[in-house]
Amino acid sequence: MELQSIWNATYDYQPNFLHEMPYHIKQPLCTILDNTDDVKHNWQVLVQAVKKYQISNAQLNELHRSPDPAYGILRYYGSQLMTVDELFSYLSSIENQDACKELLNYYPIIFAVQPKSKPIRIHRGRNLTLECIAQSNEGVIRYQWYKDGIASQYNISKLEIRNGDHTYNGEYLCIVSNGKIMRRSRSTYVEFISDSGRNPVLFDDYG
Repeated sequence: MELQSIWNATYDYQPNFLHEMPYHIKQPLCTILDNTDDVKHNWQVLVQAVKKYQISNAQLNELHRSPDPAYGILRYYGSQLMTVDELFSYLSSIENQDACKELLNYYPIIFAVQPKSKPIRIHRGRNLTLECIAQSNEGVIRYQWYKDGIASQYNISKLEIRNGDHTYNGEYLCIVSNGKIMRRSRSTYVEFISDSGRNPVLFDDYG
């Protein structure tokens, strides 16, 4: 099946921005994050884990005075265009399984890890791993990687390139399915360059 056909067949609710999340989904999520007894997984731990959307000390003090600080922090992250996928990744990183399960009650497939949108430039001969990890509320997740619209033959979450050269240059993305719906990841362009070429964005640096 050509990539355009895959595009048309894919149930894809991106962009699933946090500010689009209905209140009836946020409310139970906030109840979990506001649990003051859960000092290892609550909203304060979430704030420490989220480096991309940092808040000021003044905002933090205001949240501490609020009766529902989790709602305030989710509203702020929503204003910064955080996605549900990003929130899920952060909740996973602080091991708040209850909050992760709550999200999966409403979002059939969520990406915990997916390729970043910015291009990756890396020296020829080096290794590169592209990763795509999704969670589903039902069914077994299957993975299908594409390079320039051509599908790989393996059901793998990690696509490993060894001793890369120009033949691996191209646009990569992953399509995941739980047997009922499909969803595509972001795509990223990979370019292997010679040592005399432009300064590369090394694998360890992209994200």
